Amino acid sequence: MLPPARARCARSRTASVPRANDPVIAKVAFSARIARWLKERYPNGQDAGDGRYVVTFPVADPAWFVREVLQYGAEAKVLEPKGLREAVRGAIGS
Repeated sequence: MLPPARARCARSRTASVPRANDPVIAKVAFSARIARWLKERYPNGQDAGDGRYVVTFPVADPAWFVREVLQYGAEAKVLEPKGLREAVRGAIGS
C-alpha cells in the first residue's frame, strides 16, 4: 500500500532542504544591560568579566544568524568571524 500523494510530497521536500556539513562558529557579546536575560535564553554562554555575556553559536544559515543578532540591536556585538560581523553590518545598512 502506498502512502497518500501528499505524504510522499512532504517527504521529498524535506529531502531537498540544504544542510550545512560544517557550521561556522560565531561568538556574540551581549551588553551588561541585557546579560541577565541572555543567560536564561543561552545558559551555555560565558561572563566576559566586564559585565558582557558571550555566547557561541553554531551557524549553518547566515541569514538566521543575522536575524538572531539584529533583534538585540546595539546590545549585541559579533566578535567573530569577520564575515558574519560584516553580514550583520550590511543588513543594518540596507
